[in-house]
Amino acid sequence: MIQQQRKHGKKQGVLGRVTTEKLGNYQYRKRGNIYRVNLFLLPVEEILEDWPEATTRQRKWLEVNQAAELVKENSLKRIIQTSLIINQ
Repeated sequence: MIQQQRKHGKKQGVLGRVTTEKLGNYQYRKRGNIYRVNLFLLPVEEILEDWPEATTRQRKWLEVNQAAELVKENSLKRIIQTSLIINQ
């Protein structure tokens, strides 16, 4: 599981260690399938200048409340807003 999350962090051009405490979970439907997602905090330890998907992904740093405003999925939005309170 850690390897998968570390790999995911590399896609966004950051490295860090995923916390073990789950922030929450949500599910969504895509192409007829239901996906269940568990969310964990990834404190960033290193920002990569170059990463494998730099040409296809844009990295943007936001305050937690700004990020929540951009999220369309209501259950994910609530988790993000709650994480602001938990991780202060």
